[in-house]
Amino acid sequence: MKRIRWVVISLLALIAVPVRSSDSAEPTPAWAVKADKDIHSVNIMQEKYILISNKARLWCYDVQSGQELGQTEIKDYENNGFELIWNERNYIASTKKGLVCLDIATGQEKWSTPLQGVKTQDYENISWSSARNRSFG
Repeated sequence: MKRIRWVVISLLALIAVPVRSSDSAEPTPAWAVKADKDIHSVNIMQEKYILISNKARLWCYDVQSGQELGQTEIKDYENNGFELIWNERNYIASTKKGLVCLDIATGQEKWSTPLQGVKTQDYENISWSSARNRSFG
């Protein structure tokens, strides 16, 4: 499983780096990152950042150099949240923490707010389905 994570991150690094006509026929990774934990999501933002997250942490890397720009703990994110990346911010909604806004470059929490008036047990085990009634969750 660790090898698969390394391959996925290496491929994303290859995608993010522009290809020039003078490059060799056999591409090699510009850089690689070893992932010690399972990966929940990978996002490339504004051709500047690669964001990698799992259930508990968010890492930010420079696309060109592969240098880690920062990381932050995502408290109480668990499996039942979702995230949206927009305007150099990472918005995370969680049934336990509420809505959280993180700065992409620093990983610092900009603000958070609880989900008010929503009982988490009402939607923790929601199963999504398509128009053809095929379950996705």
